[in-house]
Amino acid sequence: MNLLKSAFVLLISAALLSSCGEIREEIVFNENGAGTYDISADMIPMFRGMMTSMASLTIDGADEMDSLQIAEEVEKLIWEEFPDKIDSTFAIPQKDIDRFKGNKSKKKLLDQATMYMKGGKVDGAMYTGMLFNFKSLEEFITFNDMLDESNKNNKKMKMFSNSKTTLKVTPNSFYRYSKNSKKSKEEIEEKESDLMAMDFLKDMSITTYIEFPKKIKSIKVDGATIAERTDNSVTITYNLMGYADSESTLIDIQLE
Repeated sequence: MNLLKSAFVLLISAALLSSCGEIREEIVFNENGAGTYDISADMIPMFRGMMTSMASLTIDGADEMDSLQIAEEVEKLIWEEFPDKIDSTFAIPQKDIDRFKGNKSKKKLLDQATMYMKGGKVDGAMYTGMLFNFKSLEEFITFNDMLDESNKNNKKMKMFSNSKTTLKVTPNSFYRYSKNSKKSKEEIEEKESDLMAMDFLKDMSITTYIEFPKKIKSIKVDGATIAERTDNSVTITYNLMGYADSESTLIDIQLE
């Protein structure tokens, strides 16, 4: 899960950390150890939730409207801000690249990552995300370490646990364990910004999809739910606030 949390740093953080919807993480491993890591979130639920909560400020005559009328006006305003269709890619921000300027191999890995935005009114969604193409299991693990390092200085994540994550991936297994050292309820309540973030995040879900080139022999999951399983893939779901409150999370997958 720390990989998931840390990737927020390289995404449009405001979109991911304020939305009420789903964050989707997809990890696909090929037979040669290469693969893709893709994390994305739909920005529209964020805007919908924010604009609805501030309807009296953003919609003329909102005080005289019922909830259905407000919802209709919110949808109009949202799609005035976005094109009917968009499918764009852009580079990782230079400030994030500069964090690894002393390590050429790590900077090279960032060249294999692309940020993107796609969707539109026709789709009813606007996804922002990051796609990383790794050439080996070692690259995948190193990239995780880079994101973890970036997360340490990410103020947007301070309300969440300062997790320590162990990630081990071999041709025959996938193991990810996060041990949380979380803030107390009293510490969170001292900051109004944390309370506001918790309100936005309470309904957010996280979906992790992992696909392997081999058949799955066994799966052990703690702090999450197995939503779907096939011979060589598994879909796991979390509630974001549930994760923040848990002491640990575990995904332990053995392959045949």
